[in-house]
Amino acid sequence: MRRSILFFVCVALLTACSDNDKTKTTASSETERAETVEGNTEATKDTVRHADFQAVLPTEWQVTLPIMYPVEEGKYVTAKTMVTADEVTYDFYEFDGEVALDDAKVEEGTYIGQLMVTKFEDEFAADEALKTSLTINDNYVDIGSFLVYPFTEGEASVVNWNDNQGWTIFVRSMEKSPTELVEWIEGGNVVPDLSEGVLNGQYPRPQILGQMHFNEDDQAKTYVTWAANEIVYTLKDFEDHTLEWLGAFGESK
Repeated sequence: MRRSILFFVCVALLTACSDNDKTKTTASSETERAETVEGNTEATKDTVRHADFQAVLPTEWQVTLPIMYPVEEGKYVTAKTMVTADEVTYDFYEFDGEVALDDAKVEEGTYIGQLMVTKFEDEFAADEALKTSLTINDNYVDIGSFLVYPFTEGEASVVNWNDNQGWTIFVRSMEKSPTELVEWIEGGNVVPDLSEGVLNGQYPRPQILGQMHFNEDDQAKTYVTWAANEIVYTLKDFEDHTLEWLGAFGESK
């Protein structure tokens, strides 16, 4: 009888210890889980360095803006917006700390550039708005697998080409001759870099048409515009950061 009692006591003690270990393990797991969630939340706060630009877009447009932008580390980007029935305009401003969208002091920040999101009746009307003619002549220059066409337009030198991915690209200069402009384009690998960028998803691919306009000696006149379904996007005033912002809309993002 005594042996049975001792056996029962031992089993009870072992069970209690086991339950205690389970409790500790569960508590430890819950603590680790809470710390992980908190860490992820903090990481999200660290990576989101811009206001909620999506919030002002009409939901029925079914447009999804990028969630990551080329924001300088330690900076926060917000915007002053203007909304009409068929267009939303964002004037982007940079701050050292968080500033709400359309805050009263938003224009006190450093102006970065502008995004216009324009809705057309359908994708055909959107593409019609972007229709442009490539100027072709007999003075073309073969750059790799592309033919670029230099010409003059008033007092400006212009080189244009099509990258075979839907983009028609124009490079202008008031200072360089057409030949010098071609040499500048070749030296900077502009043609293959843009083409490869579209192919690998770094830059968006227009559904039919898109325009890139670069001004070699006046970056303020550089802009890009392209269509996706019935929506036309236009990025302007980003100067030499235009391609960085265009990259935020790339298929690989």
